[in-house]
Amino acid sequence: MLQLVAIVLLNLFPVTSQVQRELKLSETEKWKLSWRMIISSMEKNYELGELQFDSLLMTKSKTDKKFILTGLEILKKNSKEETFTKILKGLDSETLEFLCGRNLINKTSTEFSYS
Repeated sequence: MLQLVAIVLLNLFPVTSQVQRELKLSETEKWKLSWRMIISSMEKNYELGELQFDSLLMTKSKTDKKFILTGLEILKKNSKEETFTKILKGLDSETLEFLCGRNLINKTSTEFSYS
């Protein structure tokens, strides 16, 4: 029984370490990751772009609006509507206004309540 507990704990440790590392990205690392996500989008590698966007969202600092825009466009292209809507609902009004101006979302859309 003790061996089973040890195996489970050892398997969870790398996941925990990775999450903590991603949450502590320096501003330079975050900036580089953001631009790699844009490059992934341009190369139509949406799976990688989605992973990069997810990593950006896991950081504690605010993500620039242009990177949020690219990440949400990637989610739309990957048909991840549920994730797209979940992220939208967590955004501040300034970012939402920016996204409306870029025709990513529509203020009158029935799928998203804008206030």
